[in-house]
Amino acid sequence: MVLPQSLTSIESSAFIRCALESITIPDSVRSIGRDAFWECRKLTRIVLPEGLEKIASSSFYQCTNLSSVVIPSTVTSIDTSAFYGCKLANVTIPANVTILYNSAFAYCSSLKRITFEGELPVIRSDSFKGVTAAVYYPGRLASYTADTMTGYGGTLSWKPVGGFEVRYDANGGSGAPDMQTKLYGQEIALSTDTPVRDGCFFVGWAETAETRTALYQPGDPYAENRDLSLYALWRPYVFTPDQILILPAELREIEEDAFCGAQAEAVLIPDSVAVIGDRAFGDIVIVASPGSAAEEYAEENGLWFVDAAECIIVR
Repeated sequence: MVLPQSLTSIESSAFIRCALESITIPDSVRSIGRDAFWECRKLTRIVLPEGLEKIASSSFYQCTNLSSVVIPSTVTSIDTSAFYGCKLANVTIPANVTILYNSAFAYCSSLKRITFEGELPVIRSDSFKGVTAAVYYPGRLASYTADTMTGYGGTLSWKPVGGFEVRYDANGGSGAPDMQTKLYGQEIALSTDTPVRDGCFFVGWAETAETRTALYQPGDPYAENRDLSLYALWRPYVFTPDQILILPAELREIEEDAFCGAQAEAVLIPDSVAVIGDRAFGDIVIVASPGSAAEEYAEENGLWFVDAAECIIVR
């Protein structure tokens, strides 16, 4: 049955116990009264109109062959016993629905998949009485908690869809860990897998590709409710002769601005250097002994520091 486009409402009990098999309700309809399709046992399919705000009490009560229904995105409430005893195999609850009343889907024994598109609505204690189904919900939303993800009178198995993504970028290396997903309120451990890059130590993970400060280490906990992109942080230790500036062993002091414009990627500073002036170097890797004035200079100026004992010069 196809109803006329001029229709704006369907009154209560309008089709009670009718022998309808399917019906299309036009978008002009804004309200459907309670018991409108009560015990229409031959009804198998119904298309509800966009613009409908409420599925009234017992609208499809004991429509025992009703296996397909699309709930419009405009619906905000599904009232008492609206789909009681229907043959629905799956149902999607739109994001605008704020409440499911008592027995809304009670004894829908064929119902195996329930999908919530938005925040969890208020659900009365027996809304899904007699139902055994998997429930799929958005993993990024705060309303889905251990306290709210219960059976509501049935046996419901809650399964998150999506969530917050943690993505890894090897940032010039290879072997970045696979993406991880965390749910709202969940704490996860970051991947313990580490990337590799020729001639570099892996220092940790940063939130930008350019920074020299590692904010995370493999296995660190992560609990923030946001997506996270992590970039591998590398500290080079292998240089060719034209990449590294080797200062003389007898040098005692490096004056300010002395090598500020140097084109080298690294500088090897001997232990004899006790004083390094301001802006002595630009963006360069400092190679020296731990505990030296050069290491202190690197820390104060945010430069990479490599232990001279670990540095390799490829000739």
